[in-house]
Amino acid sequence: MKAFRRGLTMAEKLLNCRQKRPSAKYVLVCFPWAGGGSNWYGRWAQLLPETIEVCAIRLPGRENRFQEPCYKDPDTYIQDVTAAVYKYVSAHGTALAIWGHSLGSYMGYEVAKQLQEKHGLDPVHLFFSGASAPHSEKRKLNQVKTAGMSDEEFVENMRRLGGTPREILDDKEMMKLFLPSLRADFCILENYWSNYDKTQVKPFSCPISVFDGSEDRPHDLEAWSDLSDGPFHKMMLKGGHFYLTEEANTRTITEYIAAILT
Repeated sequence: MKAFRRGLTMAEKLLNCRQKRPSAKYVLVCFPWAGGGSNWYGRWAQLLPETIEVCAIRLPGRENRFQEPCYKDPDTYIQDVTAAVYKYVSAHGTALAIWGHSLGSYMGYEVAKQLQEKHGLDPVHLFFSGASAPHSEKRKLNQVKTAGMSDEEFVENMRRLGGTPREILDDKEMMKLFLPSLRADFCILENYWSNYDKTQVKPFSCPISVFDGSEDRPHDLEAWSDLSDGPFHKMMLKGGHFYLTEEANTRTITEYIAAILT
């Protein structure tokens, strides 16, 4: 209530930690997919042990920030989130791990890179899901350009991608509410490019674990191993692009994370 009266800081707006855990050893910062929100990751906090605090990125243009303008370029997104995460982790003294799915994988990677380069803050583990590595040629080949699409064409593209309930896609009034954030996130994705160069960029030293749905379009998961000198692990789970929303897969993922962050 006090924070509400004085106005929320940028860090408080961006980081949704639904279950505060003052004694946690780790903070797991979770990045949403295009059009996704932070509240979905609240389920993870219930499944992970008390030693892990889950903080999900709460972007403008959705949830309780619905009336704020969406990010439309990756640089502003990365800059703001980097500052918020650094402030939070520094204040709490916890070790940092990052999870990202789809668009969230790229934004999570870039934020981790900025934290390392600008603040000397190294993550203890990086978890990426549903995406080719940022420097992979396959990422460029798979990228669908939506900027020139009409709203109707964009909705059909979302239908092909899967993961969005049909009743929402078929509800024109509902889609009017969701389209701005969806289109803004796809704009970020289409404007994102990685300047990763193994001869120029310092690789991480932490382990990287990658996940994907067995029925999703093929992603170049192995290329993520280029981004760190640490161990690399790959896990395939049954399902499509949004395989992680299946209860059995949610439990498998959180059990894996809990075993890693001990």
